[in-house]
Amino acid sequence: MGQVRLGVYPFTDTIYLVSLYLLEIPPITAARSSWPQEPMLRQRSLGRCCAAVQSCTPAWRRAHATVSEQAKSVLARFELTSEDAKGTLPEALALEARLGFLKSIGVPSVANAVRRHPPLIHYEVEDMKPRLEYLLSLGIHEVGPMVERAPLLLSCDITRDLQRKVVILQTLGLTKVAKWVGRNPELVHVDLEEEMRPVVVLLRSVHGLKLPRVLNLLGWWHYKDVAGLQAQLDFITGLVGADKLGAVVSKNPRLLTATRANIELKASLQPATRGPLRRHLVDRPTVRPLLRRSSFSSRPGSATSVHSWPRRQAS
Repeated sequence: MGQVRLGVYPFTDTIYLVSLYLLEIPPITAARSSWPQEPMLRQRSLGRCCAAVQSCTPAWRRAHATVSEQAKSVLARFELTSEDAKGTLPEALALEARLGFLKSIGVPSVANAVRRHPPLIHYEVEDMKPRLEYLLSLGIHEVGPMVERAPLLLSCDITRDLQRKVVILQTLGLTKVAKWVGRNPELVHVDLEEEMRPVVVLLRSVHGLKLPRVLNLLGWWHYKDVAGLQAQLDFITGLVGADKLGAVVSKNPRLLTATRANIELKASLQPATRGPLRRHLVDRPTVRPLLRRSSFSSRPGSATSVHSWPRRQAS
């Protein structure tokens, strides 16, 4: 190696050598580089060295560690860890205000809500309030449990998402809106066009079906399983006939959410002829309801007539 050109600026040269040592950069030599290029390379090395040295100073570590430790302390008070947040933590004061707000509106377990939806810790309190006000306007008084189950309620687009879904259900005849939405806050996860619309079209295609009775019984998860709902209707049709399907389901909507085993068990107690079984299902179609979120048995779907999507929209 050639001789290193030093000695012009003793203090600068010292820092330069330190930077070479920290960053493991070979010194500029006369054989490898011309003298006019050395100041530019030296300036770059000095900048990188200063940033590295600054991040290693005790004062810098204390300042940054304080913010992190304070945020972790706030999380610990709500039975959370930094791993639950899954990302950069906000400042301790902002974090405490947001988590405290969730607690104040009655969320039973703030920790569960954050684990279900980690971005919740970054939502501003002022942005969450309009969503809560809409839920209260529906007549829902206990919004805390809903937020714990579906934290996305606090960030969804009310006008274009949740309100449109509620208006469509009201247009179709859903009467106890507050009670239904309170039981099904996960409605916010249902896609309006891809999931909700096909189910509504299917139910409206059943001749003689009293849609309001069925809507009050169905849960949000049924809107995510149009194929299963179609298979259940086909199964009931095979037992009672297409001409009686609407009347039978309207009289006891729980047939749509009952297991086939329960229906078949009920049918097996009757004479093995089609006539008595058909009269039994029409006159006394009482079966045990299916457990929540259970999937329907698979069965090829049949063609259904298409009805128009409700045109009434939120004003």
